[in-house]
This record gives sequence, structure tokens and C-alpha cells, in this order.
Amino acid sequence: MLLAASAFCFGAVYPWAYLPLLAAAVAVGAAGLRLGRGRAFPLSLGVAFVAVGVAIGAQLVPLPSGVLERAVPTTHRLLEDIDAAYAARGGAHALSVHPTSTALALAFYSAFALLVAGLSVVLSRSATAVRLVAGGIVGTGALLASVGLAQRATFNGRVLWVWEPSGWHPPDPFGPFLNRNHFAGWMIMALPVVLGWFAARCAGGMRHRARTTRERLLWLGSPAAGGAMVLLAAAVLMALSLVLTLSRSGIIGLLAVAATFGAVLLTRTGGAARTLAVTGLATMLLVALVQAGTDPVFRRFAGGASSLEARVEIWDVALDRIGRFWPTGTGLNTFGVVTLATEPDRPWQFTEAHNEYLQLASEGGVLVVVPVLVLVGFAFATIRRRFRADRPDGVRRWIRFGAVTGLLAIALQAAVDFSLHVPANALLLSVLLAVALHRAPVRVKRRRPVLIHGAHARTAR
Repeated sequence: MLLAASAFCFGAVYPWAYLPLLAAAVAVGAAGLRLGRGRAFPLSLGVAFVAVGVAIGAQLVPLPSGVLERAVPTTHRLLEDIDAAYAARGGAHALSVHPTSTALALAFYSAFALLVAGLSVVLSRSATAVRLVAGGIVGTGALLASVGLAQRATFNGRVLWVWEPSGWHPPDPFGPFLNRNHFAGWMIMALPVVLGWFAARCAGGMRHRARTTRERLLWLGSPAAGGAMVLLAAAVLMALSLVLTLSRSGIIGLLAVAATFGAVLLTRTGGAARTLAVTGLATMLLVALVQAGTDPVFRRFAGGASSLEARVEIWDVALDRIGRFWPTGTGLNTFGVVTLATEPDRPWQFTEAHNEYLQLASEGGVLVVVPVLVLVGFAFATIRRRFRADRPDGVRRWIRFGAVTGLLAIALQAAVDFSLHVPANALLLSVLLAVALHRAPVRVKRRRPVLIHGAHARTAR
């Protein structure tokens, strides 16, 4: 429900949408931790999450102007340039040049970190919860893709046919998202989960029920095969909508997802399961590219020189800020504030760096970047252990692989865009991270009683 509501409320970019979303994320995360009943979140990972939050909170601690001038003189000089009250009276000020924006970033981080912990604990407790979450992602993704395709065919200049943002017009809306790149970012995270579940269905059906050619043909008409075809249809729909956004970063992400799944299917599976899964993957790509048309895609990539030049320009600005504010940064979520305050005459006002890594480094500095790198390292080690504990070719393992692939795909797009600044996309990333981190439930085998007397033996037989 949260995934669907946040996506269809225009990505939850407005306060009336993201404030209830944050409250709901906190409630779900806290309830998950309470329901864990012994399934504790890994201590090292929890400490790493808290350390990042503490580092962001440190940017909000007020410091006397004298201390600020000696500790981080570049921040002190910037505050004198953009804050008239600070320049006139001095006094105390936080390391963040705009504490309100940084406090909002801390609220988002805290809510979604709590959601990751609580949801991963619940997924570790239930054997079916992972499929329920994956089913929610599949359903939401298919519905989003359908709405996006319908709106593209009947676009009337308004988002979802009724919404016109006040004061500005979105340059590239698609579906309920105000920017087609952000829609593509949501899809490249969700699509691998669909493909992972499809691959699990193929592997399970071929392994347990279809060992001969006749059995394989019969399996294709079974309810289990019907479920696999539904998943493939959802994947085709989502891939088609992604290609029709003509988002260059989204299309590259789609190709990266397809290449990753193709390599794993060819090396980790065999027999009829590999043939069926690879055929489905190829069908998805072929249908999406043919229906969308290759000419618009080629023209989109051929005409990307001006967009790349603009991104390189703002990346140079971000690199300059990293060099100037490297110890503590300007404060999380302040890139646009600093741009508008220090470069008002620029013809193009970039409120984001269009590169999540450069923006994090310029806003957080060493103070935030180091704990984030530690958190990423602990998360990687935990996910690796979870893969080793999963049953090979099991549904859980394939869905986990899809979640990890979605995380890697959005990490690739983050090098040229800022989809994760959209709350709906950040929420989906949190869900995928919880799926990737959860521990497989321990199955307790019940011991059957040994019956040795005649009547009891016949009953046992």
C-alpha cells in the first residue's frame, strides 16, 4: 500500500504526500521490530545505520561563530555571504548552511532506516512474507506501467490527466511521476524482482514437475506455468513503459539488468529451465524495443550531447564544492540552496547535482561519507552471507537476487541522475534493501513417532 500510494501521489514529492509517508514508514518499521520476537537486526549493521544518522545530526549542532570560523572557515565565509543575519550579528550556526533542509533529510533517512530494519526482521520471521512483498512490487509495477502507457497515448498536458503543478510545469512527466527519469528509476528497481520471481518459477517447474519432454509440455499448461506467464507479461509491460520514457539512464539500466540476468541464467542454471528463462528474458527485451520503436531510442541517444554538457558543467561545480567543503560539507539536502544563493545569474539553475555520489560528497563531506561507506561495506558483507545461506535455485534466493540487481541498477543510474531524491523511489530502495538483508527463516523439522506394533505400523504405512 505504501509503495502504490507514494508512487501515485506524484512520487510523494509534496509535503502533503511525504509527511504521511514518513509517519507510516516509522510505524511499519517499529511494528516490524516489535513483531520480530528474537529475530534481531544484525548488530554491526544497526550500529552502522545509527552512525550515519549521528553524522547527519552533527551537521545540525549549532557552533559559535568563532569556533565555526576556526574549524571550517569555508563554511563560515559562505554563511557570511548568504546569511545576512549571521554576517551582521555572528552568533551560533550549524555546520549546515540551511539547517531546515538538512533536518528534513535526517527525517527521511531515519524513517527509511527504521523501515529497513523492521521489514527485514519480519521477512526473516515468515516463510511467505517475501513472496507477499514481491507480489506487491509486481502489482504496483504493472499498474504504474499501464497508467504510464495510457497517459502517454492520451496526454493532455496534465499529470494523471488532472494535476497541473502550480507555478511550474514538469518538463518530462510520465505516468504519475513529474519526471520521466524518475519513473524509469522506479522501474529499473522493480523490474529485476519480477524477473527473479519468473526465473524461480521456471527453475522450480522444470526441476520438480517436468523432467521429460512430455512433462515439460504438460507443465506449460499448468497453473504454475500460468503464474510464470503472468510474471513475464508484467515484466514486458514494465520494460515497454520504461523504454517509452526515452530516459537514456533508464534504458541503459534496463540493458544492464537484462545482461546481469542473462549471464546468471546461462551460468547458474541448466536444461529446460535455462532455455525457458532466457527465452522469456529475450522476449521481454524484443517486445519492448520493437513496440517502442528503435528510431526514437537512437535519436534520443544521438541528441544527448547538450544534456551531457550541462551535466558536466554542474559536476564541475560539485567537484569545486567538494574541494572547498570536504571536512563537513555544506549540509545534506542543501545543494540547490547553495546554488541559488551563490550563482543567481546562471542561466540554468541546477538544484541537484545529477550525480548522487558527487552530491553526497559535496553536502556531507568526510563527516558523512565515511560512515556511509562503512554502512555499504557492512550491508555488502551481510547480503553475501544471506546468499550463502539460501537454498540454491529457491524462490527466496531468486527474489533476493532480483532485489540486489535492482539496487545495483539504481546505483548505476545515480551516476547521472537523482531519482533517489524522489520519496517514492527512496521507499522502494528501502524495501529492496530489506529484502536483500533479511535472513531465511529456520525450518524446524518435526520428528515423527516410531510405531512398532502391528496395528500402529499398518496405520503408519
